[in-house]
Amino acid sequence: MELKTVWKTCQRLLERPEGPWRLPVLATAGPDGAAARVVVLRSYRWPQATIYTDSRTPKVEAVEADPRVSLVFYDPDSRVQMRLQGKAEVITSGREWEEALSSVSEGARADYFAERPPGATLEKPEDLELDLTGGGHFALIKIELFKLEWLKLRREGHLRAFFQGPEEGRWLVP
Repeated sequence: MELKTVWKTCQRLLERPEGPWRLPVLATAGPDGAAARVVVLRSYRWPQATIYTDSRTPKVEAVEADPRVSLVFYDPDSRVQMRLQGKAEVITSGREWEEALSSVSEGARADYFAERPPGATLEKPEDLELDLTGGGHFALIKIELFKLEWLKLRREGHLRAFFQGPEEGRWLVP
């Protein structure tokens, strides 16, 4: 197996995310320590990845306190893990934000237009009230990536590679 093949495979999987490649874990370090949560990968093209969120979530506070983040992907079928590291920025206005907001389906708008912040108590799910005016609390988290690690778990010995770009890869001891 060649490093170039590993890089191309990683890019192909992430640019057209399906299954586990669409749902990475976003890890942050915020005021209350480390936190990790599953997110939806909305777009990817090296060296950028984008996710959507409500601007009132703890992940936004964490990114604003410390922009260093990791995205961790794992596919149990292929037994491949990818870990991407980068610096994140929260975007709540501008052309890019408007384009992303316009791509959000009506059904998904509840995730960003709830009157009360994520984590607030509801008596019952039907009590969720929406304010569909303006942009709600929609935010992009745009990640400028600088590192990709790939790990293939195998009975005959794991394989591990490190990349800082398409021409900057090397094999690592697993």
